[in-house]
Amino acid sequence: DATVSLEGLVVLMLNGDNGQVYRRIQLGTLGELAPKALALIAGPSVEAPADVPQLRIQSAGFIQNGPDAIVLADQDGRELDALVYGGRLDGFDEEAHALGEDRGEGSLVRLEEGGAFVWTCRASPGLPNTEAFEEPCGL
Repeated sequence: DATVSLEGLVVLMLNGDNGQVYRRIQLGTLGELAPKALALIAGPSVEAPADVPQLRIQSAGFIQNGPDAIVLADQDGRELDALVYGGRLDGFDEEAHALGEDRGEGSLVRLEEGGAFVWTCRASPGLPNTEAFEEPCGL
């Protein structure tokens, strides 16, 4: 495993109704990530460890309600990873679909590298994900 440059990588947020990109986030300003390291893209009020590379979006509600998708792409537009949330969207692998419905409070996480996204009641911005829950949070 080697350090990875984020130069040329972009996060695309796609509107599921029309397939259009509604937000593009360039990752190059984060520099490089060491193996198993993580970076955070978050709104202004999210608390996270200071040593985690972060891109702050100056809008608390910068992610639309689904069904929508978030795609990690390279500089040529090739999809490297994807997450579909809030419903189903054509054109994405089955593994990219996280939930068929919005479960309200909580967070989608990936517990295993390259594994499926699962639901958790414990948001962990900037920290490794450790647990998943089948039931809605607060019950």
